[in-house]
Amino acid sequence: MTIRLDDLMAKARVAVREALAGYPPVPAAFRQELTIGVEIDGNERVFILYKAGQGPEDALVIARAVLNASTGDVKQVEVFPEHWK
Repeated sequence: MTIRLDDLMAKARVAVREALAGYPPVPAAFRQELTIGVEIDGNERVFILYKAGQGPEDALVIARAVLNASTGDVKQVEVFPEHWK
């Protein structure tokens, strides 16, 4: 059985927030424009926190979290501080 996407997103938000705590703050101008995207990869749900650009190739990815859709376990969280400097 797959966990509801809203429940997984809530877990992803907490995991990303905790991971971001170890980095310099995201600039205020970026924070106002951040959005979350979701990719489905088999039994994994990949939540991507990003600032949109003119096109998909211009998006600035701030962080991504990979969760198991069956267990809700956070498998990986990556932060990309180089994208907001």
